Amino acid sequence: MKRLWAIFLVLCLAAPVSAAELTLSWNVIAEATGYTVLYGVSPDSLTETVDAGLVTTFTVPGLELGTVYFFKVRGYTATAEGKLSPGAFGAAQLGITTLSVE
Repeated sequence: MKRLWAIFLVLCLAAPVSAAELTLSWNVIAEATGYTVLYGVSPDSLTETVDAGLVTTFTVPGLELGTVYFFKVRGYTATAEGKLSPGAFGAAQLGITTLSVE
């Protein structure tokens, strides 16, 4: 699998006020049959894992406003998992914030 990554994060307010969602976008990996999103409140402990399927944009719901989250994405095929992306982080907040990692 190619290991070129660019993750763009967009923070969006969602109801209720105490919860926010964050949309991640990344580049296509030609051989990937899907992507896994890993995230958490510490870069050394990404405790949540979500199978995003075969899309390059995924919204993570239920985040706490003001909390900093760390994200990595990994492509996979039926027989193997790729390396984790370099990662990105952002604080869930009001308005839209865009972060990028290359």
